[in-house]
Amino acid sequence: MKILALCWSCAHKHVLDFDPDIGPGAGFGNWLMKHPQHDVDFWWPERSAKRSQLYTAYGHLLSNNDIKLAYAATISVTITLASLAASSTLLAGRESTAIDNGASNKYLDYLLAGNYRTAATLLQAGTIRTAVVGARDDTPTWPDVFDGTDSVETVTTADIFNSICFLASDIATDATQRTWPFGPVSVESLFGKIPDQFVIFVTHTAQTAANVWSATESDHAVKLTPVYATVI
Repeated sequence: MKILALCWSCAHKHVLDFDPDIGPGAGFGNWLMKHPQHDVDFWWPERSAKRSQLYTAYGHLLSNNDIKLAYAATISVTITLASLAASSTLLAGRESTAIDNGASNKYLDYLLAGNYRTAATLLQAGTIRTAVVGARDDTPTWPDVFDGTDSVETVTTADIFNSICFLASDIATDATQRTWPFGPVSVESLFGKIPDQFVIFVTHTAQTAANVWSATESDHAVKLTPVYATVI
């Protein structure tokens, strides 16, 4: 069944689908988000015996547009991952250059995805962790050892890691050389809201002791696909 949503305040109308088993779903929410505190009505034209009179009342209203998700071009995160040494504590790893969402981008979300490749020797069953660390403010002020640059870092303690590093991926590896993919993962879902700035932190135990994984930079990748809303 169709519901006709009418906004007298801004003179727009929009047709919503109504499922009697589940209710109007996101349709009402979408409409009300675009018409907050407006003078609105909802009509069921298929049930009305006075279609001509109703049309006279709302026929002059303009059709309302939809708010939908859109995706910007995928970007490569600046982070040097070739020959990243294993960390037995999963506290030492590589930090990326900061992704600045507050200055001009202001995206609603980023989809984080990528891959890593282990070396041919000194493999072991281990873990590859990809975490996101947010700046505390728009200065930006970074927690613990992070500084917003592409650099090697060692988080001070496991408790600090758990309090500031939001895990996007935790890959369990085996003792076989292979490429390990992850994602896409919503960065917004990790925090609730996108931080003004954030970095990616990667650490692993996929090789024994402090031995390194693949020394070829192109074997590794960390990508972000920005997400925003568009009116169509």
